[in-house]
Amino acid sequence: MVKYIHIPIGKTANGATLALPNYDNDSASYMNIYAAIPNRMRIKPGAIEHIKTGIGIGIPKGYECLITSNYEKVLDHGMIVLGAPLAISSTFRDELIVPIENKGKETIVINRGDVIANLTINEVQQIIWQEV
Repeated sequence: MVKYIHIPIGKTANGATLALPNYDNDSASYMNIYAAIPNRMRIKPGAIEHIKTGIGIGIPKGYECLITSNYEKVLDHGMIVLGAPLAISSTFRDELIVPIENKGKETIVINRGDVIANLTINEVQQIIWQEV
């Protein structure tokens, strides 16, 4: 059974015209997030670029946001989210910026509005240690 939660989201000026993160279909477990860059960007093999998304989200207490590599981008271009999965807690309130690394052999071209990564929101539990 799918659980729905309401999460506040805001757009920065450079993300104002872009789509909000969205699911490919009603069975998808992740949402696509998009490049909020003013101009085409090229990432050479082995290089890392920090790509703005143009969004900030209000993750509720008891949840986390995970940013992961997009499966198709990994297979087609060797494009990965550096350090994935990136765990973002409910205390973070700034624009999401995704560190992208080119692990492929060709330069990757990213245009404004291109899918750069995937986002999931997950319920978390806090631990109370019981020392033995």
